[in-house]
Amino acid sequence: MSSRSLAAAALGAAVLAVAVLLLGPGGGADGQRVVAVFDGVNGLVRGAEVRMGGLRVGRVQDIALRDGRPRVTLRLDDDVRLRRGARADLRLGSLSGTVNRYVAVAPGDGPLLADGATLGLARTDQPVEVDDVLSTLDPRTRGEVRAVLTGLRGATDGRGDALAGALRRSTRALQGTADALGEVTADGRALQELVRSGRRVTGALAADPGATGAAVDEVAALLADTAAEQAALGDALAGLPAGLAAPRRALERVRTATPTLRALVRELRPGTRELRDAAPELATALRDARPVLRDAAALTRTAPGDLDALRAVLPTARKVLPRLDDVLRVAGPVLDETRVRLPDFFSFFSGWADFTSNFDANGHAARVGLVLPPAPLNQIDGSTNAAGHLRAPFVREPGVLQDEPWTDYRDSYVGGDGR
Repeated sequence: MSSRSLAAAALGAAVLAVAVLLLGPGGGADGQRVVAVFDGVNGLVRGAEVRMGGLRVGRVQDIALRDGRPRVTLRLDDDVRLRRGARADLRLGSLSGTVNRYVAVAPGDGPLLADGATLGLARTDQPVEVDDVLSTLDPRTRGEVRAVLTGLRGATDGRGDALAGALRRSTRALQGTADALGEVTADGRALQELVRSGRRVTGALAADPGATGAAVDEVAALLADTAAEQAALGDALAGLPAGLAAPRRALERVRTATPTLRALVRELRPGTRELRDAAPELATALRDARPVLRDAAALTRTAPGDLDALRAVLPTARKVLPRLDDVLRVAGPVLDETRVRLPDFFSFFSGWADFTSNFDANGHAARVGLVLPPAPLNQIDGSTNAAGHLRAPFVREPGVLQDEPWTDYRDSYVGGDGR
């Protein structure tokens, strides 16, 4: 074997060792662990993402209830560390679905937090749930709101086109009303006529006091119902500021993070266009790579122990390897000749002796009958398998005994470089 072949083999072994070290158990170790305490974690599950600046930096490792509050254990990537002043907020991933929450963390700017540190309620936040807002209303108010919404849905269901047309027409009607009022106020006589018409209406009402009294009674009943709901509406309004505090803080954080997000989107835009074109090939490559990744995972589990076992051999190997090159250089031609002549070697023995299947009683011995035909008198060369006496150097060409002479076999030699 040449020095160039040895160098290639050594380089391959080094690349394999580096890959094992990078893919081994130490390369994917988990990073910092932080526990965040929330008032509620609706829609959050184990394995949900932990994000920082919109990028995934970890996962939710565990969710447990302690002292009546959920405690969420966050496992961050090994290159992400939180500091004093860090925050953890529960965010809504999208408007579709219910189990789509993730935890957004802000790193803080103080000293590094210890592994397993806890972020209390003062350092966490969660979105306001619609159910929480509705729970501030008493049952009767919720029932009336539900009835109004049900009636509105029934009145508008299937009438989208009609409503759109009505809105378009109402724009023109409102403009016409504004123009009419402008004309009325501009024309004093018309305004006087309007006053006279109003007087006639009030006169008609006075002429039928029963109808007027009924209308007043209905208005009074309406005001009474409104007054009865005043306490519930007051309680609901009193609870709104606290409920709106969390959205206000969320909007402030969004406003603060908007410049960073815009810059990130600008930087990612060229890459997303290229990724869109490469997506089909990438999906195919990922599917094809699954068996290789499984084999690599199995290798990473066994390779560290195998490498430790090989470490004891390295001192001896360092002494032997420099001498092995000379040994292989000398043995190369012999191995080349042996490789190409093995078929003829075994064919010779199969034709020279008769191995029978007769054994002694214990199966320890076999009879071999030697077949010694008369020596031929004619001479033949090494390129034929005919009967006769071989000319010097008394060697047939490889493959002759199998009726497939191999005349250019020396071109395949490794140790002899084809000579």
